[in-house]
Amino acid sequence: MVKAKSGFLNLGGSRIVRLELANELRLQPLTSDNVNEGEYYYVLCSPTSDWQIDADFFADELLPLSIQQDDGTYAIVWKGEIVSGTILLGFPKALKIHQPFSFFLVSGDSTYRAEMTVPEELWPGFSSYSQIRERLERAQRESAWTTIIDLCNKVLAQEAFRIFPSFEDLASARTAAFRAHLDEARNALESFLPGEPQTLRERIIRVDSLRPAFRFVLDSLPRPDLQITSLLPVIADLMEATHAAELRLAVARDSLQRALDDHTIRWILEGSFYGKNALRYQDMIEALVLAFASVSPADTIPGSLAPRLPAETQERLARQNLTESYETFIRICLERHSRRAPLFPPEFLPNLRKDSVAFPLPYYSMLRATGEYFGGSLALARSEIATIVRTSYNADLTRQYDLMRIFIGIRENPPHPDIVHLLAEGEQREGQLDTAGVHETYRLLSLLAPTFAYGYYIVGTVYERMNDDIRALNSFQTAYQLDTLFLSAYREAFSMLVNDSMYEPALSVYQSALSRGNDCWEVRFNLGKTYLVRKDAVRAVAEYEKALAHNPKSYDAWVQCSLAYQAQKNFSKARQCLGEAMKIDPANQLAVDLMKSLQQLQAGTK
Repeated sequence: MVKAKSGFLNLGGSRIVRLELANELRLQPLTSDNVNEGEYYYVLCSPTSDWQIDADFFADELLPLSIQQDDGTYAIVWKGEIVSGTILLGFPKALKIHQPFSFFLVSGDSTYRAEMTVPEELWPGFSSYSQIRERLERAQRESAWTTIIDLCNKVLAQEAFRIFPSFEDLASARTAAFRAHLDEARNALESFLPGEPQTLRERIIRVDSLRPAFRFVLDSLPRPDLQITSLLPVIADLMEATHAAELRLAVARDSLQRALDDHTIRWILEGSFYGKNALRYQDMIEALVLAFASVSPADTIPGSLAPRLPAETQERLARQNLTESYETFIRICLERHSRRAPLFPPEFLPNLRKDSVAFPLPYYSMLRATGEYFGGSLALARSEIATIVRTSYNADLTRQYDLMRIFIGIRENPPHPDIVHLLAEGEQREGQLDTAGVHETYRLLSLLAPTFAYGYYIVGTVYERMNDDIRALNSFQTAYQLDTLFLSAYREAFSMLVNDSMYEPALSVYQSALSRGNDCWEVRFNLGKTYLVRKDAVRAVAEYEKALAHNPKSYDAWVQCSLAYQAQKNFSKARQCLGEAMKIDPANQLAVDLMKSLQQLQAGTK
């Protein structure tokens, strides 16, 4: 109602207008898009009978029309042209059309009011909201839980969608989807655990495939930006259930992995040089020795060990399909070390010891020394190192365990921190080609630590790289004079003298080593070579035989001993030595060629 009476002397009928929500272009049908896209909210005002709205009627009667909503009043802020007796009125966008409002008009002494409720399908954002809801309902029918969660997140993140009544249900729908997703993953986990006819590796892969499902719930369920926090009881309960399921998965996975690990390395733990895995076992033990010998004795912090294999050994393991067993064994050892447990599984070394005499090198002592050293049993490690040094014919391995012996002394009696600093500074200056700086650094070192044998050894290696042979030799000699068991220092001094054809001084180096308790394969073998070069075949044979007494499985020692016997014209002994060499390594052509030469020599002699 706009006016109760009209016309001359108010003898006419009442004036009632129809107010309809519209859009700026008067388009039909109305949609949430065209109703909300203009600058204002538009209301179409039209007469309800055969009269028409004109400019005067608008100015006199309609202009005071306003909208009341809650505590706000919104006046007309725009009007359109009068078309066929109807007019389009604009109200400010501050009006909330998703909430009921009233048209309000005061006319004379009368007040007129009309209530309006706009249907949901015309609210702002309804088109987008309804499309998402349709996709959500389809996902719910298909039990597509992650899709439901994603759609709920999109809706809940839009503040404008809060006007829709069903918005409040989406948080519950989201939580229900997470719960269903979790239940699905838990049921799948339980179905994997019984003994299905699958390999351990296949079961591990299937169990691992569920980990992202549990992690997804834990990482994605709380969304503080959506006012969904882990403090909400329903969220906290679901998080707790997910943590329990993830723990269950971890326990199951660890159990399967331990079973697979045991299956993968069981043959290594049980050993047997002569069993069905003989060749594989020999190659594996050699690889493990090389790997653990590559670890610096300075790396004693749990978790710091980083074994490395020569490329040639890696390729051999790969050809024999041993890579997985090797990597598994190494991983288990490193995990044990990180837990401060003994480096090797309990049964490994005792079983290896049973076969130790069958190996050409003291592999048992090498691995046990490694385990005892990194486990902190330094005295036991030192005892095994003595065996290694005495019997090993592999100079690289001997050097590494001699270095371990040095570090045992350093751990038992740590040097002054300034010594370590000076050693590092000297090597740095060497890299910078600062010769004067190197000399000054090591002069200070000799003043600060005149009895630190390892320091002199390091200094010697630096001078050797700088081609300063006099200072290098003096440093090595000082090192083994301070530490009478320092085999590496003896070796370096001996090699430098031999390279310069200074055989007498070289012999005196190893004779000094012998007099100080270094009776070992390496010393005897190198003495034999030197005597042979000096044409002293009798002494050469004596030294080679002593070397072979320390380790009779050295191919090179047998070949060299043969040459020494041949120099004595003891051809029978020479043939015996070559025969022993060929037993050790039948594929090596050297002994075969020497045997042919020996036979030809004997034939010529006869």
